[in-house]
Amino acid sequence: MIPVTVVRNGEGPALLTGGNHGDEYEGPIALSDLARSLKPEDVTGAVIIVPAMNYSAFLSGTRTSPIDRGNMNRSFPGAPDGTVTQKIADYFQPIPAAVSRYRAGLEGAGAAMIEARISGMGRFR
Repeated sequence: MIPVTVVRNGEGPALLTGGNHGDEYEGPIALSDLARSLKPEDVTGAVIIVPAMNYSAFLSGTRTSPIDRGNMNRSFPGAPDGTVTQKIADYFQPIPAAVSRYRAGLEGAGAAMIEARISGMGRFR
């Protein structure tokens, strides 16, 4: 199971994701804190928070999944009949455009790399 939090106060969701790689801690920590603290009266619309998309990798603190060694970023668009990582990618691939107008992916460089924080943001119509 992958933890998901939805905070709703109207229509028009935004999707916030982190943890494509399990050794990128910045996004999952920030999004977990946000999921615990965000209240419906704080938002207009809805916010969908997925702190760790590659949850098994996050729990093990490894860049790739300990189940199939799959790299989430290299698994998109995914495959419904593929490995566990490919199935997760397949599930999340259509979600941004289908249910949210905005998406922000909070990513880091990973435990083995020295790099500035990285984030991506997109708007869907």
